Amino acid sequence: MRTGHLNSFLKFVCAHALVIGLAGCASASLETSGSLSSYDSLAPANGIVTHSKLRVDKTNVLSAKSVAIIPTSFSSEAAMAELTDKQRHVIAKAVDRSVCIDLSDRFDAVPPVKPRI
Repeated sequence: MRTGHLNSFLKFVCAHALVIGLAGCASASLETSGSLSSYDSLAPANGIVTHSKLRVDKTNVLSAKSVAIIPTSFSSEAAMAELTDKQRHVIAKAVDRSVCIDLSDRFDAVPPVKPRI
């Protein structure tokens, strides 16, 4: 292939990769899954890249010494997304790893305890 044709081909491939990649950036809804007992005190946190709802009790967070990290799971709505089990596994592991690394800088990570029923 000549250099001109190669450059055109690479531009074509990169443009399509960009379009396909941006398609994955569609905004997700902030619907509740029902896994919390109350959503009343959650406030929107609209960042540049992500949007979420959260509640932070500053006093409790600053006094905390340890944190139990529960493995990532998918809500029933998220489970309906067109992802393979392998893709879900990769996503969950990436989230778990990121959360663990970030939280372990400030807290001692301890194993989660099973709730008493």
